[in-house]
Amino acid sequence: VGLVAKIEQSTEISQNIFTELTTSLELEKQNRLSGELSVQAQETILIATKLSDINTAAETSELNRIIILFSLAALMFVLLLVGSFWEIWRATSREERERLRIKAILNGIGDAVFAIDSNGTIILFNPIAAKLSGYSEKEVMGKNYAKALKFELADTGKRTTEFIETALSGEQSSMASNTVVVRKDGKKIPVADSASPLLSNQGSVEGVVVV
Repeated sequence: VGLVAKIEQSTEISQNIFTELTTSLELEKQNRLSGELSVQAQETILIATKLSDINTAAETSELNRIIILFSLAALMFVLLLVGSFWEIWRATSREERERLRIKAILNGIGDAVFAIDSNGTIILFNPIAAKLSGYSEKEVMGKNYAKALKFELADTGKRTTEFIETALSGEQSSMASNTVVVRKDGKKIPVADSASPLLSNQGSVEGVVVV
């Protein structure tokens, strides 16, 4: 009986040991599989992260390219705008300098001189013309010459602007010998002026100067 009991006890111990070994092997297998899955998951995450970084870099690069192109376009627009303003300023400065130069010349002439544009508007009026007519430069500048200044034939009292109209058509002309200018105070002063057309570089009449 004692021998049988010992055999049964040994068999039970062997079964327990086998069970423990089987359990250990199963756990090790699961751990290994879990580790492999964990490694695969980490690799997948790493690949996804790299892809995300690549996409982010591509998007950043595209955004930077758009910003650069926009900046270049804005810079070109600003340069063109500045260039246009510069050209306008230069043209205006040239015209202003030329106007001042002509005005200085007219102011230095001892005769009465005034000039009109092609519409008959007075654009220059020197001090002698102001003294002769009684009208200041401020009073006549920008006004039509026919309304600001009054020329008459002394013998008939008839108004005359024929000499100016002839010059506006492109031909030089002179006043009739009996022409007078009616001053602001009503006095009539004999004048003997001539009118010459002001021509552009293309030959068109831009105005008239009366001396």
